[in-house]
Amino acid sequence: MPSIESARGLLEARAIAARSDRVVALLFGAEDFARDLGLPAKREAEAAELLYARSALVVAAVAARRGAVDGIWPDVTDRDGLRRDAVQARRLGFSGKSLIHPRQIDTVNDVFSPGAAEVSYARRVIDAFDAARRRGDGAVALDGKLLDEPIVERARRTLALHDSVSSKERTPPVERPAALEGKLLK
Repeated sequence: MPSIESARGLLEARAIAARSDRVVALLFGAEDFARDLGLPAKREAEAAELLYARSALVVAAVAARRGAVDGIWPDVTDRDGLRRDAVQARRLGFSGKSLIHPRQIDTVNDVFSPGAAEVSYARRVIDAFDAARRRGDGAVALDGKLLDEPIVERARRTLALHDSVSSKERTPPVERPAALEGKLLK
C-alpha cells in the first residue's frame, strides 16, 4: 500500500498504483502531503485545502482498479473531528482510513461500515430492480427515483460489504495487552 505523500507522488499516483499486482491500495499521507505544499501545521475543520488531493488520489486508485485509504486524523482526542473527516473520506470514495491510536478504531469502523438504513435501502433497491426485471419492465423506479445498473451495483456492493463486516464481527477480537493502553502516544 504505497503512501502518496507529495505533489509529485499525487501526479504519479495512477502509475504507482498500477505498477505491480502486489499494490492493493493507495494510502494518502496527508501530513507529509500538507508539509510538501507548505500548509499550516494545524489542520482546520474539514481540511478543505486537502480536498483536491484526496479526490485525485481516489480517482487515481480506482482508475488502476485499486483501493484508496485516507490518511490519519492527527488529533486523537477529537472524536467529533475524526468522525467528520472519516465521513468526508467515505463520501469521496475512500474505502478506509489510516489510524494512529486504538481509540480511533470504533469511530472509523462505524463510518465505513454500512448502517442499518443504508443496508435496508440497498435491499429495497435490489428487490425492486429484480422484481421489475422479472416482470419485463424496461424502466425501474423506487420511491419515484430511477434505478439503473450503476445504482443497483452500488447497492450490491453495500450488501457485500455489510456481509463481510458482519462475518468479521462474529470473529473473536484479538486480545491486546492492557499494559499497552495509554502508552501508544506520549
